[in-house]
Amino acid sequence: MADTGNGSAPGAALVAALADRLVLEPSRTALITVDCHRGHLDPEVATMPVEASTAAGVVSTVARLCGFAREHGIPVVHVILETLTLHG
Repeated sequence: MADTGNGSAPGAALVAALADRLVLEPSRTALITVDCHRGHLDPEVATMPVEASTAAGVVSTVARLCGFAREHGIPVVHVILETLTLHG
């Protein structure tokens, strides 16, 4: 990463500016997770596995995010995408 001269990663100022303006209204907000299931994130059974350390990081982060949402009354919706062919 290029040095921005202020000791932070590129884009850090943009992220900070967005965070300052982010307002979550629980009555108008939902958390949607996509494909956060064992079929992708459990190296033992995954059909499309990622590295175990990557999967562990994703599971931990998603768990924290879901916990935050639930603590604040924000609905959590889990989605699993499927692709079906014309013939089923």
